[in-house]
Amino acid sequence: FKWAFSQGPQTKASMPSMFTGRYYSEVDRTPHLWAAIHPENVMLAERLKALGYQTAGIPSHRFFLPSYGLNQGFDHWDLSIVELHGTRMPHRITGHLVTDKAIEWLEKGRKQTGRFLLWLHYFDPHHFYQDHPDIDFGSSDSDLYDEEIRYTDQQIGRLLTWLEGSELIKDTYVVLSADHSEAFREHDYRYHGAHLYNDQLHVPLAILGPGLPAREVQVPVGNIDLAPTLIELAGGAVPPDLQGLSLLDFADPDANPKRPPVYAEMVKDATHSSR
Repeated sequence: FKWAFSQGPQTKASMPSMFTGRYYSEVDRTPHLWAAIHPENVMLAERLKALGYQTAGIPSHRFFLPSYGLNQGFDHWDLSIVELHGTRMPHRITGHLVTDKAIEWLEKGRKQTGRFLLWLHYFDPHHFYQDHPDIDFGSSDSDLYDEEIRYTDQQIGRLLTWLEGSELIKDTYVVLSADHSEAFREHDYRYHGAHLYNDQLHVPLAILGPGLPAREVQVPVGNIDLAPTLIELAGGAVPPDLQGLSLLDFADPDANPKRPPVYAEMVKDATHSSR
């Protein structure tokens, strides 16, 4: 999906939206700047668990501590990377640990029969930008960011290589997405979280798996579409209260279904006004 967009320019708004399939402004939460998500919300992991799925998550940021509520519905929630680095996480390189733990769970942690959801959080392509000694693209912020993207690509590649060598490849779907992007002064702003420009909202999105022919989709879509997509892939009925639409309409290489506009939002808080 060449024109995929996050529903907010930073994790605190975009991840709750992605996990619920609703806009952040609709999510029941505390009023804090980094809000805790109330258990009254129904998360994607809960919906798949109700369809008989094992659910596991491996996060690598403190926003995924249980006090924030995003672990709701996950049977296994591995906080070891977060606990290892604590508040120094933005200054650490962790993608290799995420892939290591993912392969370990696939080999030893999951029940060897039955369906599963494994959610992995690769934090590295993110401010603060780390230099990777084995990858040299230069010394500017954008160069270091490119190094982080290349490094993360390698770590995701290790996981895909493992999948391709296992029996799981026959009936496993892989979804690659991001919860925001980064700005490099395209609009006189650096990093992310304060504007709704494309440099902070335009994200990668790919869905791979059985029955999905290779194609590039030019129609704009949103991360809010991921929850209904995964529910449909799992064989469930998409709840009518979700704001997104399943992306499986694009599985036909000749289809270009009409879609509604893609919205992103910023909810007023101590750092900015509503947009």
